[in-house]
Amino acid sequence: METMRFVEGYSPPRPYQSWGTEFVIVVEEEDFISLQHIMVMYFQSKESSEPVLHVMKHWRQDWQYQDAEIHSFIGINTWSKVKVPWNDRKGNWSQSVYHVDDSPRYQSYGIWTHSQDFSSWTSNETWRPIPRRESSVRNDYDAIVGINIQTITPDGWVHEQNNRKVASGKEQIVRAKEIGLARYQRIVGFDWGPGVEFWQKTGRFWQIVRDGWDSKLTASNNLRLFPKVDESYLFMRLFELSARFEKGDEQALDEISSIIDTHSQVVKTLAH
Repeated sequence: METMRFVEGYSPPRPYQSWGTEFVIVVEEEDFISLQHIMVMYFQSKESSEPVLHVMKHWRQDWQYQDAEIHSFIGINTWSKVKVPWNDRKGNWSQSVYHVDDSPRYQSYGIWTHSQDFSSWTSNETWRPIPRRESSVRNDYDAIVGINIQTITPDGWVHEQNNRKVASGKEQIVRAKEIGLARYQRIVGFDWGPGVEFWQKTGRFWQIVRDGWDSKLTASNNLRLFPKVDESYLFMRLFELSARFEKGDEQALDEISSIIDTHSQVVKTLAH
């Protein structure tokens, strides 16, 4: 919900609300924790009395203990490698969030606070790209700059946001401020089977995709993404490959690297 505006003649939009049911699987764990979100939703259909199933790979979040290096979003679809000082990472965790196609979205490090019946992580100030829900309807800003708070609850966790909507460039223009609240609540009696089956069939495919992006980020100080190339979206290309692999087409694995290369570029000199 936008709470303030800073440009004359600009009217804040109506508050945005949505919901979904997700299956979350632990991909890796130790001092590095990777959580893959998979949408598993059932919709009522006018054509059938049976609900319509929808399964889709959703976003991913990684947590790294005492992370020495993060890739910070700096605007214009570009991520820059940043060294984290020892005093800022000692005893703390970073959070990295990725798009549905495993390309980077935002990374930050923060501090956990623990007390009786309370555990909460607060990030440093974090840049991230414009949300997909607004990228198709807004062109007056391209970055969100804010603080993220993740708090554990008895049945899940809550993500709080305090954000500035920024048009990045030589001069950063703040369009508005917003607050956000995302509740993740465990539910029971729900059929997660299709999500489990989907991941069993496609997990190896997405492991190779993750490795491809990790190699790109590790090898570059600055990486720029191109979500759309030749009228084709990155996530759609990888989703189509994933569907082929799910049906048994092993050759789909050989096309992953080429798609990642097409939609990314190492940037040596940064200029807005």
